[in-house]
Amino acid sequence: MLNKELLRPLRNFGIFLGIVCTMAAVLITLIVLARGSWNRGLALTLQELLDREQPATYTVGEALPLQSMYATSAAAYVITSADTPRQYGVIVRIPTIAGAVPAVFICSATGNVSFVGYAVSYGHAATIFEKDSGIKNLQYWQQQVTAILRTAQVEFSL
Repeated sequence: MLNKELLRPLRNFGIFLGIVCTMAAVLITLIVLARGSWNRGLALTLQELLDREQPATYTVGEALPLQSMYATSAAAYVITSADTPRQYGVIVRIPTIAGAVPAVFICSATGNVSFVGYAVSYGHAATIFEKDSGIKNLQYWQQQVTAILRTAQVEFSL
């Protein structure tokens, strides 16, 4: 028979391990449940910016799953317009003079990427966020947008 003095640390470790596993399960559940709300919020932000820049032109559709390192700082959506039935809207956090801000790009089915604007309320920093003034390497970000969409299994027709 084992001594009670030897079983006490084992019992305490078991209780500690149970608490840690319970907390991990709760956190994972909350993350999974919040993912849909997060995607809907980003889609709404994307729609608001598109409506502000080009009123009544685009409709934001389904979110595209990103299976890469871009998933933490970008989101991609299918967008439609009357002229073009399928395009892609990408919202990605990029560095600017005022810090990291979400920028919105539209990518056509042929892979042409255009910058739409920043998804922030400008306030006193309006001159910093005028169209294209804060992006130093626009071509770099246009290439990144196509790379982001390729991680979502988007095929471009050339």
